[in-house]
Amino acid sequence: MKSDVYAQAGIAEYWVVNLIDRLIEVHTDIAGGAYTRVTPARPDESIKMRELPGVEIAVAEILR
Repeated sequence: MKSDVYAQAGIAEYWVVNLIDRLIEVHTDIAGGAYTRVTPARPDESIKMRELPGVEIAVAEILR
């Protein structure tokens, strides 16, 4: 699975843009070479990037 490759490489955060359900799935918290937390972000929300403090992206802007 592609997400496992990213987790094993130490990528702290992995996003999946789910156009069908109109949300972004934010994968975080790596343990045992896999992401252990998936948090949905909906169009009325924004996402703060872990690796870039102070950067916030509106989900609606990505899903346009």
